Amino acid sequence: AAMTLPSVERTVIAQSTLQAFDQLNTEQRALLLWVSVEGLSYKDVADILDVPVGTVMSRLSRARQALRQLSDGEIASPSLRILK
Repeated sequence: AAMTLPSVERTVIAQSTLQAFDQLNTEQRALLLWVSVEGLSYKDVADILDVPVGTVMSRLSRARQALRQLSDGEIASPSLRILK
């Protein structure tokens, strides 16, 4: 069965997101994994990092923003990957 265009688009977006994720720093990747994948609460993550919950929230917001910018950039201009 051939891949439909929407599934091809989803694959491209997923690959771009993974490439962007790899470009995040270690803490940003950990925050996103703990909260988005493992389902830890902000309080749990704050306890792990020994920082206030507000710090977790702001760092997570910056990590999500960075991921969005990196993945959008890859989708919008894939030829730039060659120049890195």
